[in-house]
Amino acid sequence: VHQAVERGTPVTATLLEQIYRGLIERYYGPDYSLGPDDGMEWAYIPHFYYKYYVFTYATGLSSGIALARRIAEGGQDAVDDYLAMLAAGSSAPPLDLLRKAGVDLTSPAPVEAALDSFERAMDELETLLAVDD
Repeated sequence: VHQAVERGTPVTATLLEQIYRGLIERYYGPDYSLGPDDGMEWAYIPHFYYKYYVFTYATGLSSGIALARRIAEGGQDAVDDYLAMLAAGSSAPPLDLLRKAGVDLTSPAPVEAALDSFERAMDELETLLAVDD
């Protein structure tokens, strides 16, 4: 899409359908049967037209993983901190509430911990599937 814009090509629904259909074909491969309207799927995926919100998935997962790890390792104090954060509702900014619950999203630690968690899960999956590099 960016290349089309740079060339001065109008971004139409037809162009987006062609691009998206090509991506689906490449992603799923030749054994996947596309329906006639599958190329229009782009129109109902809000990631493509609502700006600046997808980052909340990463911050939410990072926060959740950090909170779960803290509870698993920290016992009742961590549980109490988590419940206090939930009880606080929207009485303070989310970063402040998370910090009081033991998660500091202004540091790289929660994201790094989440990435480590994903890496361990992938390693376990590869072991279970006996996948060779």
